[in-house]
Amino acid sequence: MKYLILDGYLNGTGIRDGQNGGYIELSELGISSALQKKIKDWVLKYEAEFYNDYSDGAKVEILDNEGIDLVYQIKNELPNSKIDYYSDAKMVKLAT
Repeated sequence: MKYLILDGYLNGTGIRDGQNGGYIELSELGISSALQKKIKDWVLKYEAEFYNDYSDGAKVEILDNEGIDLVYQIKNELPNSKIDYYSDAKMVKLAT
């Protein structure tokens, strides 16, 4: 079983290896290209908020909700994996 963590950390791929550390290239996960694009787009939006110092709490909330939704989409495509969500803006793991 793979243990993965979704996060929007600056310069990351969006998916970290929860056991061994480091980011995983999305193309190596075995998820659809449509889901890979959604993750890449979400990471770019999260990075934009990083540069705004996460000053807009409403935008951060929307991004975190999108991230949690992405976790469920990933779980659907990788049912034998454990996937958590980490909010970089809030610096906490959120329940999924």
